[in-house]
Amino acid sequence: MRRSGNYLGLKNNKFGMINTQGDVIVPVEYDAIGEYGKHGRVLALVQKDNKYGCINKQGEVAVPIRYNHPDEIETGKY
Repeated sequence: MRRSGNYLGLKNNKFGMINTQGDVIVPVEYDAIGEYGKHGRVLALVQKDNKYGCINKQGEVAVPIRYNHPDEIETGKY
């Protein structure tokens, strides 16, 4: 599946992203990766070990993955 110019990959029930050259952009370690920009930011919501946070398009954690529910992020409680 393609997202923001990169491809979503799945391995051992974990998600990550690679670019069109096959370089890893986001490590394959997330339970879920949302769409970039879906929440009005240039970030993607991610889930890892039942916690939520956000990553940027370079795969860096932009909002710490420590929230119990995505709404805590969307309402600006970070």
